[in-house]
Amino acid sequence: FFFFSFFPRFYFVDFCLFVNEMDEKEEDVAVAVVPQPIVMTDELFDISFHPSSSIVACGVITGEVGMFTYGDEPISHELLSEHEDSCRCVQFSGNGQHLFTASSDKSLQCFDVEKLEVLYRHDDAHEASINCLIQMNENTIVTGDDDGVVKVWDLRSSQCTKQYKEHTDYISGLAILNTAILASSGDGRLSMVDTASNEVQVSDDSEFGYTAVAVVMEGSKVLLGGEDGSMPMFSTGNWGDFTDRIIGHPEYSSVDDICVVTDNIVCTACADGGVRVVSLFPNRVQGLINSHHGPVESVEMSGDGALIGSCGHDKMIRFASVAAIDDILSAHDDDDNEEEEDEEHKEPEEQQQRQKKKQQSKGSFFDDL
Repeated sequence: FFFFSFFPRFYFVDFCLFVNEMDEKEEDVAVAVVPQPIVMTDELFDISFHPSSSIVACGVITGEVGMFTYGDEPISHELLSEHEDSCRCVQFSGNGQHLFTASSDKSLQCFDVEKLEVLYRHDDAHEASINCLIQMNENTIVTGDDDGVVKVWDLRSSQCTKQYKEHTDYISGLAILNTAILASSGDGRLSMVDTASNEVQVSDDSEFGYTAVAVVMEGSKVLLGGEDGSMPMFSTGNWGDFTDRIIGHPEYSSVDDICVVTDNIVCTACADGGVRVVSLFPNRVQGLINSHHGPVESVEMSGDGALIGSCGHDKMIRFASVAAIDDILSAHDDDDNEEEEDEEHKEPEEQQQRQKKKQQSKGSFFDDL
């Protein structure tokens, strides 16, 4: 007792870990080291992680495209972007060999990641500023613009092969569900276009604009971000109206990006500067995992699944460990347990108070007689 009373707690924890390693020969568990933030000189619109290397790319308001090896000290890789206006979209290819970028100057670029040079460029890829970009498969990318137009591009020919116009306002987000393209829009509608069958479905109008979209729950649900801070959820195949809605973000602080972490957990980029952990079942905003000084434009998980990266108007790429999500969920569970215990304690007290009041009322009644 004397030993443990005066032995510092953190030494005791280290000692226990040492004993476990030596006596039980447990395997080491890799814990992600959170890199230092990457500081830029201008506001950022988007980030993308390389699928297999510690590299992150970002789109800058000046039209520049940044690419860094992240760690204790970030190493910059110079890319000579030809965008003349803000670079709104960056996306590594699935194999990591290419980096696709798009701009409000309506241009679309493809970089060779190894050679750090532009492979090809379309100056007028759209008639309006490009706002979204996603890779559909190894041969196809999809882009969306401020006029509500969605275009499908064949990477083998570097040409647009299909075009859709189902929206009256900007395309705020794109997601892929098998052969279907899902697009969210500022007009408050979600569209589904199946590129194989050419089936098109558009949701009913919402009272608020949609700002992001993601496929969750193994494709059975589609989650959106809302301008009002809510997150409507559609059931796949039922595109008329959303079947559920997650609330808990600050009111009227738009959810501008969604990063799928697991089947039941996503992270959100919010206009109030918060990067939050959200569980789908139960529907709940669990808490902050990171924060920026100003709106957050993009949030994404690293290729190895160890980090959550985000960027925004504070000109920084910030990182958080995915492992921290467990702590956030556990803290919320502890709060729930405390609330349940409080309710259990309240019930007997309330019953006693009610019984006491009954006895007092009976006493006063007979006293009056």
